[in-house]
Amino acid sequence: MCGIEQKGRSFIEMMGVMLVIGLITIAAFQGYNRANMQNKINKTFDQVAMLITKARTVFVKQGNYNGLNTQTANMLGIVEDEMKGENSVINGVFGPIEINAQKGTYRENEDAHSAICIKLINIPKKVCQIIVARYWSVTISKGFLGIGVNEDTTDCLSDWSSNSNNVICTYGATDQAVLKRNISTLTDVCAEINDVYLKFQ
Repeated sequence: MCGIEQKGRSFIEMMGVMLVIGLITIAAFQGYNRANMQNKINKTFDQVAMLITKARTVFVKQGNYNGLNTQTANMLGIVEDEMKGENSVINGVFGPIEINAQKGTYRENEDAHSAICIKLINIPKKVCQIIVARYWSVTISKGFLGIGVNEDTTDCLSDWSSNSNNVICTYGATDQAVLKRNISTLTDVCAEINDVYLKFQ
């Protein structure tokens, strides 16, 4: 009796192939999402750096930042065209951005307009945690004064104190162990959606 030649692939083999293709697709999608998120985070840092640099340049002769706010930042060319929204809104990657002149520290003799405060609105939890860690470790020597998360205030934290769990300040910290503990505490403060405040001189 002649043997019957089997052609094609079995159902189980086809399912195996489909499973492999599915796993590869999921891995590629996750990789894309991670890369896309990292790109958004990097762009957020670039936007903040640009706003700070341009604000310093515009107000350098004045000696302080009196008069700086979101509306004047748009009028004075501090905000790039791609970030400009309707009604003087500054469009960030994750949500609106506000900029204001504020008191740099809680010291009584501090100029009331000696610092720039950037408020990032609608920041996701993971991004909030990354911002907290990165700004504290990287920009401390570039005029960075402190960072706050979800503080209930309307004046962009003009009276920051190093005693709050929601704020860490360069001018109120001397012990590196305390700094690390404060960073951990502030990271824990990050909720699902956050307002993040960055202050620079």
